[in-house]
Amino acid sequence: MTAAQWERAEEIFLQALEREPAARAAFLNTACASDDSLRTLAERLLAGHQGAVSFLQDSAPASPASESLEIGRALSHFRILEKLGEGGMGIVYRATDIELRRPVALKVIRPSLPPALQPDRRLVREARAASALNHPNIAQVYEIGEDGGIRFIAMEYIQGRTLEALIRDSTLGPANVARLGAQMAAGLAEAHAHGMVHLDLKPSNVMVNSRGEIKLLDFGLARLASRTDKDWLATGGTASAGCGVLMGTIPYMSPEQLLGLDVDHRSDIFSLGLVLYELAAGRKAFRGEPIEVISRILAAAPEPLESRALDRIVRRCLEKLPEWRYQSAADLERDLERLGTGNGAVRQRRSGPLSAGAIAALLTISAAAAVLVWNGRTADGGAKIEAPRIGSLMPGSPRISERSRLLANPLREADRSSMISNPAA
Repeated sequence: MTAAQWERAEEIFLQALEREPAARAAFLNTACASDDSLRTLAERLLAGHQGAVSFLQDSAPASPASESLEIGRALSHFRILEKLGEGGMGIVYRATDIELRRPVALKVIRPSLPPALQPDRRLVREARAASALNHPNIAQVYEIGEDGGIRFIAMEYIQGRTLEALIRDSTLGPANVARLGAQMAAGLAEAHAHGMVHLDLKPSNVMVNSRGEIKLLDFGLARLASRTDKDWLATGGTASAGCGVLMGTIPYMSPEQLLGLDVDHRSDIFSLGLVLYELAAGRKAFRGEPIEVISRILAAAPEPLESRALDRIVRRCLEKLPEWRYQSAADLERDLERLGTGNGAVRQRRSGPLSAGAIAALLTISAAAAVLVWNGRTADGGAKIEAPRIGSLMPGSPRISERSRLLANPLREADRSSMISNPAA
């Protein structure tokens, strides 16, 4: 596969988008002629297009009416004491376990959720697996149950505040960010060691207790990393749920999660990088309308942080391909501990040749970024977001945006050569 073929495949892909879906196969027959490798590449790009934007073509369901439970009522062996907050999936209460006489946080799942989003037996099994996690930086899941048709998850009750509130009210220095980040990484490392991937790590899902200890929340809604059920991934993990709802929180999702690709523990590392950036900068790494945020996650880098040492760590977390990030939360934890204590330099990333799977993911990311720009054009034909060409996503490429929105950590020319010459691509 030559560099010229990469560029030609992109041209064919963009031309195919101008045609009705039913006419695209015939167009590819003509445009690619007998070049099977060129056609395969163009078809990969079109497949990435379908995965990236299908959820943008539907409307999200209207917010349900209030479903709050009456204060003082019993739900199974829990008594509701106070409403703490609510989100898209459910409402969280402070409650007491009547039998064990201990405080709990009770997350009640909304019965009005569309069927595709309702917790099913697989989710319950995985939440039960998460309840086995026992780590000082993870809020423990006690129980998953149902009472009178109302489903709930009982979790450890934590006195403190979320990172979302901390970011809103405080400015943290690099050492404090690193110390908090090391605790988050430690919690993720424990979960990953048990095969759990969080998939919704964000400031509102992280709490700091009265002793300054980090607690990761909502592991009861995470999934097992070994799961390969594509239908479940499409409805409960990373992609459109068929009703126009994108599971997860867009500003904190990894590229592969946004695109509905296979995800593993390194998706959480990307999300943690976004949380670290926000802690340090006091603002989200990628801002704007949802379509703009998605495009920037796929193809841009955030503005540099003031601390160069912390910036290096965060940028390594935010690599677009999992192969380029920290390969374990434990490695990330060690670098953050070094920075937090001032004990030694942060290790530099070592780049290696990309696998065939990584090259395929790179193609999908490039295609998705281009398509999001295509769909985000203004009525007069102008583009609101600038998309990179495939070549600009290849290692050693020039920087792409007139507003200096750069791809994080371009690789060496040697890696570019390995990509072009790799026959598996």
